Amino acid sequence: MEYQMCSHCVMDTSDPEIVFDEQGVCNHCKGAGKKLREVEEKRKNFDVAAFGAEVKNSGKGKKYDCIVGISGGAGNLEDCRRAIDSGASAAAAGSIFVFWGANRAVLINYPDGVETAALFADSGER
Repeated sequence: MEYQMCSHCVMDTSDPEIVFDEQGVCNHCKGAGKKLREVEEKRKNFDVAAFGAEVKNSGKGKKYDCIVGISGGAGNLEDCRRAIDSGASAAAAGSIFVFWGANRAVLINYPDGVETAALFADSGER
């Protein structure tokens, strides 16, 4: 196979399973784009308050009543604040993940302590 790099990302023919379309976009980008559209559609219809209430109700009488996200990320600190305001007993994000730019690249942002403290100043917790 002749060397080729995806016109949308940095993947190239060093991946033996890569396939390109007529515009030079690889199968990985195509698959990621499809998955992202599915996730965005689910997110549009997701009722955070109802889900939070369901978690709180199912946690009554148990030691813990919060969700711990193992994979993924918050879009911004406001997502964590909304979780707390909706009744979660805890919220955490090791970093903030945002799809950015024309190629929807992942921007990883670690918020500073001042920004975080300001957002949660009225919660009485640090």
